[in-house]
This record gives sequence, structure tokens and C-alpha cells, in this order.
Amino acid sequence: MSLVATATTVASPNVRRNQAPASAGRPTVAAEAGPQDRAQVGSTSGGDATTPGRRLRERLDLVSLAVAPGLTIGRRAAELIGVRTGLINPPNDSRLGAYEATRGHERGTVGRGANNSIGAIYMLMGTYGQDRIGNVFHSDRAQQTLPHSVRSSANGELARTEFGYWENQRNTQGSEGGIMGSMFSPTVREGIQQVMSIF
Repeated sequence: MSLVATATTVASPNVRRNQAPASAGRPTVAAEAGPQDRAQVGSTSGGDATTPGRRLRERLDLVSLAVAPGLTIGRRAAELIGVRTGLINPPNDSRLGAYEATRGHERGTVGRGANNSIGAIYMLMGTYGQDRIGNVFHSDRAQQTLPHSVRSSANGELARTEFGYWENQRNTQGSEGGIMGSMFSPTVREGIQQVMSIF
């Protein structure tokens, strides 16, 4: 539990410790955000890539992997577990918010592939270059693709949606996230999600 508490300091998710009835003996899982909380994907959904303070925190999070790899990997893993179990309620627009938006899907689905891909990116990059990507995965457009088979056209639709977002971020913001994210074409993203949906 102390790892999760320490983890929240860097990524700044909101820790949710719901009180369960005494008979249950464990915390309840946070409720899924309703449609009114979900952002729509559009040309302006990214807004400014980040504020200077947020950009500095993201860079420090990236550097932490080189400075203290064991602690950083442990902290990031604890954060992912916290989000997956509902103990951490991250901001919707963050990379952890994208992870939360895609959780709970079965193997072989678009949602499972996206969730595992986002988790792997978070383990490697932390919050660096996240550019409010969570807004994309909380959008109704993305949410409709998640329960479908990774072999269906929904996989390509999500891949194109995410690629379009990153391309827009690169072209309008010139952000690190936009530059990195737009390097992976929709076809490559589809393939990655197919592989990641197995786990």
C-alpha cells in the first residue's frame, strides 16, 4: 500500500479509498465515468500539450527511470495495479486515465489490446509525452470500439482515431508526444493491439 501512496506523488492521480461495508472487508471499485464525463475526440481535444510545470514533471518522470530504475518500475507497476483495481482514480486526460478507460475487457478484444499497450507504454515512458491522451480513450468514439474483437474493423478504427490525435498534436502543438505517437501508423497500431490482446 505504501508503494501506491508514494506513486501518487509523481503522477498525481487521485487515490480513492472507498469504504466498504464492514462485512465485505475490502475497498469497493470506483464506478466507471458516465458519458457526461467523457471528452469527445476532435481537432481541439488536445488543447495545449502541457503547461511548463506539467512538462517538467513529465520529463523528471522519464529521467527517474535512468536514475532509479528499480524504484521507478516498482512505482509505475503499483500505479497500474492501483488503477486496474480502482484504488487510484487518475485524471481522465492522463496516460493512466487512458489505462483506466480501457480496463476490464476480455482477451482478444480491442480494449484488452489497447489496455495492455497503454500499460507497457506507461511502464517505459511514465507520464512523459502523454499530451492528454486519456481524452481520446474516454471518448464515446473510442469506447464503442473496445468490446469488439481485435480481428474486427473496430481495431482499425481505434488505431486510426489514436493516430489522428497524435498527428494533430504533432502538427498543431509540435509536442514530444505528438512526434513520438505519430511515428506509429494505424497499420502498426493494429498489429500491436492484436499481439497485446493475447495477454
